[in-house]
Amino acid sequence: MNTEIMRRHFEKMGARLKIKRGVEQPRFASPRSIAVDIRRDRDGEYFQINVEPGAVELHVEDVRPKDRHLLLLARLTKEDRKDKFLCGHD
Repeated sequence: MNTEIMRRHFEKMGARLKIKRGVEQPRFASPRSIAVDIRRDRDGEYFQINVEPGAVELHVEDVRPKDRHLLLLARLTKEDRKDKFLCGHD
């Protein structure tokens, strides 16, 4: 996962991205390898993706700048599973 390439894809749809290592684990639920959230700072809203190092491979499947949508594929390597996240603006 190249974070600079990921940021450029998010910028194409007019969004900012921050990627952090480590995922806060829920108290009464199954452990997670990835968390996608929308946060706000002094510069406005941004997407924050938290990942467990070595447990997730991220790939941008599709970017539609006109619709301001991005399809993110997360391959969870330890769980042999794939999850998709539709990120964007309404």
